[in-house]
Amino acid sequence: PPKPEGLDALARLVRDPAWALQSGKALHVDEKVVVAYDLYAKARLHLLLMPLHPSLKAVHAPTDLRSEHLPAIRELRKCAAWLERSLRTSGALPSLQLRIGFHRVPSMAHLHLHFLTTDHDSEALRTKRHWNSFQPPFFLPIDECIRTLETSGVGDVLRGAQLDGVEAALKADMSCPLCEAAGGAPVRITNIPALKLHLGSVRHISTVQFCSD
Repeated sequence: PPKPEGLDALARLVRDPAWALQSGKALHVDEKVVVAYDLYAKARLHLLLMPLHPSLKAVHAPTDLRSEHLPAIRELRKCAAWLERSLRTSGALPSLQLRIGFHRVPSMAHLHLHFLTTDHDSEALRTKRHWNSFQPPFFLPIDECIRTLETSGVGDVLRGAQLDGVEAALKADMSCPLCEAAGGAPVRITNIPALKLHLGSVRHISTVQFCSD
């Protein structure tokens, strides 16, 4: 699809969902959500879910979320679950695990939920920042966000200097928390060529496979 420009590109899709769909920038549009293609996809499948709930109109980041937004965020989670079921049933979704969550400090206006496969097989994945933005602590899974809203009344408990630390983590040494959580030796990655080798390794490929059981 043609690439939008500017930090307001996502907000434009939300303002005119019909245009987003007709222009090929969106995969799906309904009264609850715009599902758009991430045009700098960091995985084989990388979509963005932008909620249309009126209460979220002025929300741009998880830190903006409060308890009154909880129903809308739960609805967004249901949309993501529906999308996963639909794509898996149709065969459009590779047999891979998913990451579904927010960037704690997003670079684009309007709240958007990342929905992507964990292969990270993409030519657009070119820098340490790209990789680390989809790892903790910068990446906030939506289920964790919902639990925090339920217990603390905010979408993200991090504030101020803590968020500065999260941004600093984008420059940190790379690792693969997913593979490490699955067991075995720690994964330390020194550069992007080494990252690409790891992503193509038997260890990573087997770890990210989706099992319906």
